[in-house]
Amino acid sequence: MIRLTKVRIHQYKSIENALDMDVESDITVLMGKNEAGKTNILEALAKSRYFDREDKKFCYDPLPDYPRRRKKILDSQETTPLAVTATYQVSELLLEQIQKEMLLEAKSSQFSRITDYRGRHQVVESGFDYDLYEFWETYVSRKEPCLERYRRLLASIRTKEAFQEFYKQEAPSCSMEEKNALRNIEKFFRNPHRWANPLNEYVYRTYLLPNLPKFMYYDECYMLPSRISLDRLQNEEELTPQERTAKAFLMLADIDVDQVVHGGCFENYKSELETAQGRLNEELLKYWSANRNLRIEFEIVREELPEAQPEKKRRFFLFGKKEKAEPRYTNWLEIRIRDVQSMISLPLENRSKGFNWFFSFWVWFKAIREYEEVPYILLLDEPGMHLHATAQRDLVDFMKDLSAKYQIVYTTHSPYMLEELKEKVYCVENEGKGTTIYRLDEKD
Repeated sequence: MIRLTKVRIHQYKSIENALDMDVESDITVLMGKNEAGKTNILEALAKSRYFDREDKKFCYDPLPDYPRRRKKILDSQETTPLAVTATYQVSELLLEQIQKEMLLEAKSSQFSRITDYRGRHQVVESGFDYDLYEFWETYVSRKEPCLERYRRLLASIRTKEAFQEFYKQEAPSCSMEEKNALRNIEKFFRNPHRWANPLNEYVYRTYLLPNLPKFMYYDECYMLPSRISLDRLQNEEELTPQERTAKAFLMLADIDVDQVVHGGCFENYKSELETAQGRLNEELLKYWSANRNLRIEFEIVREELPEAQPEKKRRFFLFGKKEKAEPRYTNWLEIRIRDVQSMISLPLENRSKGFNWFFSFWVWFKAIREYEEVPYILLLDEPGMHLHATAQRDLVDFMKDLSAKYQIVYTTHSPYMLEELKEKVYCVENEGKGTTIYRLDEKD
């Protein structure tokens, strides 16, 4: 419902001067030489609104992130430098929802959000800027006529505390209808972000922020392992990127980790696993044309752990009974890839790195698309670099399908990742004066 239309990266590593870039509604491709600054563009964007706020890797740090040649300028500044300004376009549907409540038309359907190096945000150049007097005149006349005598006074209130003080003073002389109407409009004054205009803050907090896309940066660290500890997936709060992909895989396979770990009989899962294997293989082969003979196989394995030594107990003659320790188990999900032509199966990690990367990528983003309602912008650094030409084209086809729901920005050196998207390609250069960018089809 909200899409990114353009970005300005103020300063970040090799980006010494402000870099402006338009963002396509579906796929944006960045090409350029090594060390031109392509990855820096993705990182700067990711850190401005990363999907996982606990991941410290994607927080701005002036020491490594600010351009080295400008470090002295940074040290002399009293204010925190700006990192990224992102400009967004609100969809017609969301625009209608906002106008239905606010009654007044927005000045435009765009707004910009600045992030500084401390991760603080500020909304600027917003089309959702309401005149307080015009709003309350319209709102009172059309929705709450009983508040006519308070119309001008409401336009002067800016905070929740000020509204509560006003209500406390006026409530004794108010009719029941007026009291109910005042309770209905209290939401417009909550203003937890302490904006100068509480109406602008209300629209941003209620409509824009919940629909604002988050950036997701994907690289090789998300590749699936061949063996996954189900116990860790169930009990650990901080999962590795590999384990997150494994969790996504289990979601696609409809495997309930809790039931597996605490269940008594794995035979009950056999038919479900076979059904899931067939479905996943069929769907994967829609995109993997390089080798149609490969099939995913997975199995749940329960291993008994060595018996723990029981605590020594004092025994008096024949009294007391030695208690037998309950057996303890660990549960694993094993993923193998079978070649039906050669009839040989190998652990996933023993297949080619290209296939493992493609399979992991497909699992992660298929799960995101099916199970996540959070709006994302996907940032992909050199996707498919281990794939040959046919598989890279397959990857582009999969990303085209993903782009129906998500915006995608990716970097590449491969001509096979460029040829179908020529009108969406931006060239990144660094000729010694910092990173610059231009659209390929607009080059003189």
